[in-house]
Amino acid sequence: MRSGTMQVYNAKAENRIERRLKVFLRIEMKMKSQCHPAHLLDVSPNGAQVYCEYPIEVGARVSLKYRDISCPAKCVRAQASRIGLRFISPLQSSQLNLLLSGR
Repeated sequence: MRSGTMQVYNAKAENRIERRLKVFLRIEMKMKSQCHPAHLLDVSPNGAQVYCEYPIEVGARVSLKYRDISCPAKCVRAQASRIGLRFISPLQSSQLNLLLSGR
């Protein structure tokens, strides 16, 4: 899938409150003082799924970084390299649009 390509997941079928928007975007995950390369796989205003080869524990505080965006989050799920994040504050629509457009 190309960077910025979008697909909507069926929130009801996945027992989710929000629709997740599928993307494939290179980002950085900042943990403490280190940044690690990662890929944003899907995003909603309150959370995201990220692929990161650096191990992250459930409960860890991280920051998703892309261009001028820095989104503080907490790891709520970690299965191998797939990380589920819950944003500390919901994304603003301008931040969400920037992540979805990949620009």
